[in-house]
Amino acid sequence: MKIVLAISLLCFFPAGLSGQEAAADLTSLQQAFQSFDYDSVIDLAAQALRQPQRFTPEQLISIHEMKAVSHYAKAEMSQARDSFVAILKIDSLYAPDPVKTSPKIIAFFNSLKQESEYRTTEHQQPPPEKIVIHDTVMVVQQTLGAYKMSVPVSLVFPGAGHLLMGETGRGAVLLALSTATLATAIYYSYESRQKEDDYMNALDDAAIRSTYNAYNSAYRTRNALWAAYAAVWIFSQTDLLLFHERRQNITLSLAPSCSELSPMLSFTVQF
Repeated sequence: MKIVLAISLLCFFPAGLSGQEAAADLTSLQQAFQSFDYDSVIDLAAQALRQPQRFTPEQLISIHEMKAVSHYAKAEMSQARDSFVAILKIDSLYAPDPVKTSPKIIAFFNSLKQESEYRTTEHQQPPPEKIVIHDTVMVVQQTLGAYKMSVPVSLVFPGAGHLLMGETGRGAVLLALSTATLATAIYYSYESRQKEDDYMNALDDAAIRSTYNAYNSAYRTRNALWAAYAAVWIFSQTDLLLFHERRQNITLSLAPSCSELSPMLSFTVQF
């Protein structure tokens, strides 16, 4: 029992001694502050803060406050700022006593507190919300209108519908093929008609054989060209109606109206 009591006394003694030393340091600091000995206050506070674990949070706030006021009185604004910031780290709701503190110091502290709160809010603010542009629907409808217009145009001029939808390479090739095959098919249709008239008007066997061969050749060529034009026409309509949406990504770049402050937005819409 005596051994346990002795051990307890040994453990309590350093703690009690440390508390007494902290109280003595804090008393010396308060006396120097009340005597307006700001140099001593700053030195004593710096020494005390080398071992902050000896003090309670309230005592630490008191030490930092006296140090901050001393620095402010000496026009050492940077050091005063650091001391006040240290107080806010301990207690973010702390406010100086207006009865004991100069209004100038209170105003200085409040400006630091507002700055600290602004930085905290700035770091914690949520990610910006997506900006909705109301003109988007109108632009998409215009693009859909171009797609609907391309269908009847493609029926008359295969390949032109692709050009309207922005597929310049594919549209140019299809338009060139359809135009070339159509033009030559019309020409050989006329040529075949002429050769048929020559064949029907032939009288002797030699003329009949000669005009028949010419008519037969023109007739075959005419049929082949019309078949080629039909193939290009069918391919063009099928490609535009069925495969365009799998191949084409239309990128729209929309600028908000003058009243908007947001930057230009870009996004992709598939049709």
